[in-house]
Amino acid sequence: METAGKFVEDEELRSALKENGIGRPSSRASIIETLFKRHYIRRERKRLVATPTGIELIGIIKEELLKSCELTGIWEKKLRDIEHGKYDAKQFIEELKQQITQIVNDVLRDTEPRRITIEAK
Repeated sequence: METAGKFVEDEELRSALKENGIGRPSSRASIIETLFKRHYIRRERKRLVATPTGIELIGIIKEELLKSCELTGIWEKKLRDIEHGKYDAKQFIEELKQQITQIVNDVLRDTEPRRITIEAK
């Protein structure tokens, strides 16, 4: 999560992610714990790896932006621009509302059945 920027091709977005990565240090532990509890990830030595359940879940998400580090990079860049007075906070919120509305509507219109395998411990 801290080094997510290395997966981003756009230099400006990569730069925005260098400072914080994905999430804030204060929230990362709880995010990772939730992923463990839901059996989306597991520990292999010092690495965290996706479980088959986690991989299946990623596979059924159609909106590619939701699965990418770029989304956080875009948000981080805009938040930094807001902080420096180069971008309007109201515009950012409006864009988020529109983006979320579009994604939710796309999901609601999609009638393709989906299932994921839940690993029991």
